[in-house]
Amino acid sequence: MCDRSGGRASFVGWLGGMLLSAALPAIACGQSAGFVAPPRNISDITAILDQQKADPLRAAKARAEADANPPAGAGALGQFYFNRCQARAAVGRNRDSIDDCEKAISYGGDYVNQVSRYQQFLSNQYRSLGEFKKSIEVEQQMARKFEEIERNKGRFFGINLRIAIAYLNMGDLKQAEIYIKKNQALLQESRGWRNVRHLRERLGVHRRTGKCAAVGGARTLSRRRVRL
Repeated sequence: MCDRSGGRASFVGWLGGMLLSAALPAIACGQSAGFVAPPRNISDITAILDQQKADPLRAAKARAEADANPPAGAGALGQFYFNRCQARAAVGRNRDSIDDCEKAISYGGDYVNQVSRYQQFLSNQYRSLGEFKKSIEVEQQMARKFEEIERNKGRFFGINLRIAIAYLNMGDLKQAEIYIKKNQALLQESRGWRNVRHLRERLGVHRRTGKCAAVGGARTLSRRRVRL
């Protein structure tokens, strides 16, 4: 029998290596002949840290945006609350951000271009707080709505990926694999879509291999079953 802690540790190590290998082509493309080596002594490091000091004006602006009051009247309140929820998240007020995001969703609007974006941000906030079940619930609500409206099927790639990541964080590899396989099937189906070229460009397809890094990594994960 395989040791559970040892199996989990080896899986997490492998997953980290897989994600790093997916990022290497982008890193390599960004390097140039003028690449500068990292700092070699403490004075170099402190000089860099001095450049990263907080900007008091920017901090004050961020706090003001997070404390903004709703505009008079009933117009565009959904967009207002979504803007404020992002501002509150940026200053670490995640619970307040969630409250505003839920208010934005309650005002409705165009589902594809507005409400679903609010829901995605809400899911991200739950995930940042470690509330993965709530994140999954929001993502599944989005999936049901997109199935109902029968368009924008490309959005399922992101939904499935975020659900898989949430399950991985919960240690539920079986459920994570289910959503990875959904993306595999969706990738096959997408080859017959009329707008497949545009979709692949948005997903960041590697031109030489014709594979999206996220889906490609998911393929590898689904093939390599880990026994815990």
